[in-house]
Amino acid sequence: MIMKTIKFSNKPWRYERCIVLEEDFDLVMDNLKQFVNKPRIPHRVVVNNSTLTIFQNFDYSTVQRVIPLKNVGTENSEHDDCIFVTENATKYRQEFCVVQMFEGDHVKQIQQFKKRIDFFQDKCLNKMPIISTAKGQVELD
Repeated sequence: MIMKTIKFSNKPWRYERCIVLEEDFDLVMDNLKQFVNKPRIPHRVVVNNSTLTIFQNFDYSTVQRVIPLKNVGTENSEHDDCIFVTENATKYRQEFCVVQMFEGDHVKQIQQFKKRIDFFQDKCLNKMPIISTAKGQVELD
């Protein structure tokens, strides 16, 4: 069998505090029981100040799941390069792993992702950016 590995997305990852976090992760497909090793399928994950959204690819019309940020939980995985994302209001639990083609430190990438989710939940949840103008402060929407 020949397997070809290609880059998932040319779209850059993005992080702006309290605005957006966009990264690609492999989702472990544990529902596919016929495989000895669980397949990992790349997905785009976007966090903003109110949701965590999982897209089937880098096209934003392929929404797979939207989780309100206040209901997002994280759990450690037995794999250092993975983390479980959970939805506290449901039984949803999905293992996210660093894309295998990522050339940096996979463990550091997962730790940074968890820290950024925690930051969005603690500091940004449902808060809109505020700018100061000559007439006072304005909330952006």
